[in-house]
Amino acid sequence: MTPEQAEILCRFVFDAGALLIWGAYGFLWLAVSKELETTIEHRLAPIYGPTLLLVTLAGAGKIAAQAAMLDDGWQSVNPALAIEVLEATRSGAALGLQAGFALLLFLGYVLLPRHRGPVVTLLGLPLLISLSLSGHAAVEEGLLGLLHKANHSLHLVAAGLWLGGLAPVLLLLQAMADDTKRSEALKGLMRFSTIGHVAVVVTLLSGLLNSWLIIGATHFDLNLAYQRLLVLKIAAVATMVAIALVNRYVFVPRMHLSPRQAVRNMQIGSCVEIALGLIAVALVAAFGTMSPG
Repeated sequence: MTPEQAEILCRFVFDAGALLIWGAYGFLWLAVSKELETTIEHRLAPIYGPTLLLVTLAGAGKIAAQAAMLDDGWQSVNPALAIEVLEATRSGAALGLQAGFALLLFLGYVLLPRHRGPVVTLLGLPLLISLSLSGHAAVEEGLLGLLHKANHSLHLVAAGLWLGGLAPVLLLLQAMADDTKRSEALKGLMRFSTIGHVAVVVTLLSGLLNSWLIIGATHFDLNLAYQRLLVLKIAAVATMVAIALVNRYVFVPRMHLSPRQAVRNMQIGSCVEIALGLIAVALVAAFGTMSPG
């Protein structure tokens, strides 16, 4: 694997893991009853614990890939070169900050298992925001640069709530079959609906502003790889929105008529949303390393 390919892979693992975990635990902590929160956290832990470890390793992997690209490939990578990358460039410092936040989040997750909701929510937020300090959002200076970074941070937070909240939603839908949990599960689902509406709107508006800030000064040209992949990402997100609308305004009203089928349809739709969200993150990981114009 070349350093360039490794960088894209590490960016995908880091971004996807951070979004999924922060959104899931943030939603559970803020919007789900304590009893159901504990149950769902217990079911997510075998997946999200290793995922968070992968995020931490991917943070280090991004630094190693940068070092390899700046020198003579993988054979030149060593601790001294990695430290030089962190100290010598702004992008390197941002990568170091991201890796540090990921390690801190992982340690908090492992050492404070009874408080994972607040730990992941509070420590994951600066991790997401730190992603705006690298990539295209970090290029501009002055007021425009500050606007771009703030907008990109808002985009990541909203996207995390939307995409990350879908895994707990699947388990809440499953809990609807249990008479003792149905009432609390329904409350959690309705809260996700409210949060989701806001998160989707903010994700779309901030994403459009991000795109304008990056390619607004250049002409739209599908011959450019960056813009082709950006269009694919927009298509994936648009499909996610369509599925979310069908879940909320077609299948939810049918829960009174045919609850099992409606829940089953919403579970399928949510799984497709997660898959499309991961595709969108993968596309961003790829075109985030390219020139937009």
